[in-house]
Amino acid sequence: FSFGGIGATPDDYTRQAAADALEVPIVRHQAAVAEIEAQFGEGAYPKRVIMADFPQGAGLIPNPVNRVAGFSAGLENKKQSNQKHNHYFVPGFPAMAHPMMEWVLDTHYSHLFHQTEYLEQSIIIEDGIESQLIDLMNKTLADYPDIKVFSLPKLKPNRQVELGAKGAPYLVKKAMQDIKAGVSKIGFAWIDGA
Repeated sequence: FSFGGIGATPDDYTRQAAADALEVPIVRHQAAVAEIEAQFGEGAYPKRVIMADFPQGAGLIPNPVNRVAGFSAGLENKKQSNQKHNHYFVPGFPAMAHPMMEWVLDTHYSHLFHQTEYLEQSIIIEDGIESQLIDLMNKTLADYPDIKVFSLPKLKPNRQVELGAKGAPYLVKKAMQDIKAGVSKIGFAWIDGA
């Protein structure tokens, strides 16, 4: 993913840099023009339409916020047809970039989602001291080597530690029972977290 630099101002170099890297020219993408015209009407010209100039062969990334598309480009543009577009260019504004990234991931990479079952659980230990939890964390890792254990200390507004595990659901549930018992044995009070 690349964020920003795809606008119409003179400091927006990303489209040209991508075209240069792919050794293709910049061309006006007609579907991107149609989106810009639909959003801005006559106000699309003469400047906003510049945002429809992409590296030749680029695909569109829809922008649900203002209909000014991002683009995808990659090895396919270099005549390696067995490769998909593998670089994705979106605006630098998080409000626009976020839904556009979701679209890319959902559209092109959903086959990678949820390949294994996964669970993350944690507890919040008020007035917790992370250094006093290290032995418990090491024991949990030794007992459950196929999960990850984490601790996230926080000092403000009150001192606390989030302590948890992530991995296969059945292992995480068992590990969290041991973690809760271990924290109580140390003498800390806790509440369920995430």
